[in-house]
Amino acid sequence: MSIFSLFYEATNGIINLGTSFNPHQLPNTSNISKMKDDDDRFLDLMQLSLINHNHIDIDTDLEPELDTHSDNHCYEVVDKANITFGKTNCGGRELHMCGYSYQVKKENVKTTRWRCVVRSPACPVTIHTSNVDDSVIHWNGVYHHHAPNGNRELIKRIIARIKSRVLTEPYPVVLIAEEEIRYAKLTKAELAGMPLPSQMESALKKYRRKHIPALPSSLDFKIPLLYQSTWSGEKFIVADTQRKKVGGRLIMFGSNEQVDLLLNSTTWFCDGTFKTRPLIFDQVYIIQCLVGDEVFPAIYVLTSNRQRKTYEEMINIILQLAANRRVVLPVQTIVSDYEEAWLLAVEKMLPNVCRLGCWFHFSQACYRNIQNLGLAKLYEDDPNIRLELKKFIALALLPRDQVKKF
Repeated sequence: MSIFSLFYEATNGIINLGTSFNPHQLPNTSNISKMKDDDDRFLDLMQLSLINHNHIDIDTDLEPELDTHSDNHCYEVVDKANITFGKTNCGGRELHMCGYSYQVKKENVKTTRWRCVVRSPACPVTIHTSNVDDSVIHWNGVYHHHAPNGNRELIKRIIARIKSRVLTEPYPVVLIAEEEIRYAKLTKAELAGMPLPSQMESALKKYRRKHIPALPSSLDFKIPLLYQSTWSGEKFIVADTQRKKVGGRLIMFGSNEQVDLLLNSTTWFCDGTFKTRPLIFDQVYIIQCLVGDEVFPAIYVLTSNRQRKTYEEMINIILQLAANRRVVLPVQTIVSDYEEAWLLAVEKMLPNVCRLGCWFHFSQACYRNIQNLGLAKLYEDDPNIRLELKKFIALALLPRDQVKKF
């Protein structure tokens, strides 16, 4: 027989060892059977992967264990008036009562048998509830071998919010976890039971990889719904063209607000990037627009090549967007690099627009010519030669009528 120095009883408070008592008696639960369910004493051991150095598995159930050698208090098991239900990580039902949590072990037409979630070592406590009103109708009379964790349900709700955001937001998982913990405004006691963001990082990254669609390996793919709209539910795909006309596939992204800014701007800034492109595409082309004194990205384009016909199709789609909105395109100036295919496409599709070269790209082109002419060492070592060569770069800043043609 187990020896208790103290044990809790709802009606009598704390009872000394000398007081006679029935260890299977359940205070304030007269309708509960006082039978022992020996079949539940030996349950399948399901090893929980808890905190292991700096890692925690978010898909497991965390429950602090009680050292029965140093703490032999007996905690209340049943409180019929305070029962709540939740969800497990796999979507199953979970019951919470008196700081303990239970998962479904067996269910029939009339009743459901629940067992404690702590499985390592297996906690033998089981209870039965009615399927009619979810009331507790039976407890097997065994006490938990671990302390209650009243914060467990709260922690699970926070982790559920973290996991939800991990699937819908591109931010680092640690940042999302830190924000949700901060928003929860936990007490010191609640924070003590909450896993650290760094401990959840590995499991959250694995969770994200498992649920987010894999990167496509060819241009023949369907865009997942997750990437077809903004966080506010607004349409984000401007165009998706896959035909010979563009030599592969052309996808344009932008919100309605971004498109409106572009269609009402007089100055565009255009450039492509190759280092950050998806591997199955040739580049990411970005069209930005000037609004007041600020420049905003308006359209993101994934292209399969850098050919003139592809750029013409891009501009044609923008013209169609303007026509659909009954907007006369006010763009007067387009600033870009010196890519010939793009400049020819702009000249054909927007003949009245002034084309300006980007100062940054112009400076790069000048220095490349300095290198090609074998003047790089003189440019670096001789300040007089460096000054003269820089004057060529400065010519681009002068008005046209002040630059003589040679």
